[in-house]
Formats: sequence, C-alpha cells, structure tokens
Amino acid sequence: MATQKPTPAPKGFRDLIKSAMEKEGLNITELAQRANLSQAFISRILNGERGAPTDQIILKLEKILRLKTKQLLYEAGRLGLEKEGLPLLMRTLGPLSPEDVQKVQKLADKLAAKYHPEPQ
Repeated sequence: MATQKPTPAPKGFRDLIKSAMEKEGLNITELAQRANLSQAFISRILNGERGAPTDQIILKLEKILRLKTKQLLYEAGRLGLEKEGLPLLMRTLGPLSPEDVQKVQKLADKLAAKYHPEPQ
C-alpha cells in the first residue's frame, strides 16, 4: 500500500519563517532550540515535507521571530473565515432546506448592498 505524501505548509508560511530567521540571524538549530522543537521538525516544515504545525507552535514561532501577532497563523491558512464567524454560520445553514438557504442568501445580499454598496 502506498503512503500518502503529506500536504506541505503553505509557501507563504515557509517563506515568512525563512525571511524572519534571516532577519533575526537565526539558523534552524537556534530556532529549534528556542522553540523547544527538533531541528528535523523545523527542517521538514521549511522544505515542504510536512504541513504547518499546531497553532500553539505557530504562536511560539511568531514570538521568537518577532513577527506581528497572528501573521504566521494567517500565512498558515488558519485565519480568515473563522475570524469572521463563518464556520458557525455554515453549521447553522446545514440543516436548512435549499429554499431556506436561498432566503438566507437573499437576505445576505440585501445586507451587503446596504452596508457595503458598490461604487457608482
């Protein structure tokens, strides 16, 4: 049986870590020591051989690399929809009938037009 190749961490995530390491004058060994992680773990992430780590590790790396808060989380694809409450909305829509979902969509369109009108 063939093993599935892991999905690599997003390129922007890896590039941001690399550039921050360079700016801070850190190599993989030093970053790994400061983050209490293995060199191999950091190396696999940076080489696209594994996905982004947990949010807790990402936040630790942000602090060590002196990055803006949640910048790495964003690059890892962990921010966006969830910060706007959309997952809750999607779960709420789940049990609705197609007709009810269309009604919600029409209401959302009206609200978007009211609060975010398109420029004339």
